This record gives sequence, structure tokens and C-alpha cells, in this order.
Amino acid sequence: AEGTSGTLVVALIPSRTDTAWWHDSAMTATEIRFLRGRLRFSGARYNAPFPSVLCIWNCDMAKARCAQVGMMLSQAPVDG
Repeated sequence: AEGTSGTLVVALIPSRTDTAWWHDSAMTATEIRFLRGRLRFSGARYNAPFPSVLCIWNCDMAKARCAQVGMMLSQAPVDG
């Protein structure tokens, strides 16, 4: 999917800083926000077995990265 100016891409992913994918892809994010604690989704019996992170890319970075990775994880227009 092609982004347009003002598009923000946010990915909720495992914080696997010891993997090649992390260094090749996640580290290209405009912002990386580590989430404190382990996530538990509604209805889940247990917490996630790994820490999580939000990776945030602006439009230009997202288009280049997603073209290499082959998928757009999330896309939402930014207001204002």
C-alpha cells in the first residue's frame, strides 16, 4: 500500500532487540516506544511472553521500509 503525505504507520511488535529483523527494520522507525510490562489482550488468559514496543514511521520512511518488508502493518491519516 502506498502512503500519502501525512500518513503515519504504527506497528505493535515484540521487542526482540537481539534479532536481525529488529536491526534491519524496527531501527528505521521515526520513533520507538517501549511499553512497560507485558501486554494482555481482552479475553486472554495470560500476558504476552515477551515485551512489546510501538514502532512509528512517518510517511516517507514508511513507504521505503514497507516496500522492502512487503507489507503495511497499519495506516492512518494524521489530522492537522
